[in-house]
Amino acid sequence: MFPILALLLGASLAGTRPGDEVAVRAARARFNRAIAAHDSVHLSDEWSDDIHVIASRGNLATDRAGYRRLLIDQWPTRPGIVYDRQPDRVVIMAGWNTASEIGHWEGRFTDRDGPVKIKGHYLAQWRRTGSGWRLSAESFVAESCEGGDHCRLP
Repeated sequence: MFPILALLLGASLAGTRPGDEVAVRAARARFNRAIAAHDSVHLSDEWSDDIHVIASRGNLATDRAGYRRLLIDQWPTRPGIVYDRQPDRVVIMAGWNTASEIGHWEGRFTDRDGPVKIKGHYLAQWRRTGSGWRLSAESFVAESCEGGDHCRLP
């Protein structure tokens, strides 16, 4: 009985709430859907105001407006563009109200010389706020690229 009580007290003291991991994964899924739908209204719903992003080619965004531009500016020139991020692991650090998300991503679009598919891994940081979990940082690394000119060094 004592080990169970200690486990319950430890979880309670750590501040982890039931459903934190599920909430982070759900926020990621909403963000994925907004990208796929090219939904500029809801695109940034899951972000913190001071979000920082390093894109796979090294482009840097340091706030919501910059990240919105980074994504939305691609829509007219890359028909059918979709970036799909799939979490492999989400870890909650309750004492700091943060979560890490490690996963794999894929980007698909049509460039001027044909279809492109990029794949890689990412690391994201989430912060728990009064209005839920918000994405505060993410970094993407490409590990493969198939397609035309886009896959060559800029």
